[in-house]
Amino acid sequence: MAEAADRSREVILDYFENPRNRRAVPAATAARRGVNPLCGDDVELSVRIGEAEQIIDIGFDRRRGSILVASASIMTEFCQGLGSIALEGLKPARVVPAGSPVDIPSLP
Repeated sequence: MAEAADRSREVILDYFENPRNRRAVPAATAARRGVNPLCGDDVELSVRIGEAEQIIDIGFDRRRGSILVASASIMTEFCQGLGSIALEGLKPARVVPAGSPVDIPSLP
């Protein structure tokens, strides 16, 4: 179990120190900002969706938090190239519990 925890820390640290897709997307189709008032995490996600409803480019900008940077970086890598059908399961309502204090507007 300690090995798994150590590995998790390594992955988080790597994604924090070397974030992937940490940038605004040029000519974004949509951009949304999410803020957690409890801890101050603040992130803006921008995405460009192609004619085939597939993510062509995705990026984020953050204002706080190592876990936020790592998770946003992992998420953008995961979502790159996905189509609308695959993304249906990633709607904020399914990821963030109802009544959560986290403000995550849905993408169009």
